[in-house]
Amino acid sequence: MNALSVFLAAFAVSALAGVAALLRTEKPLSVTRVLSAVLNSGMLGLTVALLWYIKFREEVFTLLGCCALAGLGGMSTVELAVKLLSRSTLGLNKEEKPDEKHD
Repeated sequence: MNALSVFLAAFAVSALAGVAALLRTEKPLSVTRVLSAVLNSGMLGLTVALLWYIKFREEVFTLLGCCALAGLGGMSTVELAVKLLSRSTLGLNKEEKPDEKHD
């Protein structure tokens, strides 16, 4: 396989893994969520392929497997970041009232 086909395959495999991770969350699907999953996971897998292509040139399927795992992990990382940001944002918007104790 030439380098371009390896990079395209890495993007496709990791993008599909990202969509699979999105489907596993059982949240309602929208075009924005699916495009986000495809682009985020696809670019992460492509980055892995670009960085490791020279090292795994003879073992293309190993490289594609690493890209698929990166795609799965990429969506999980995004979900974690969104949860953490939403919790911290919610925590900042709430005004905590001190407990009033009457003797």
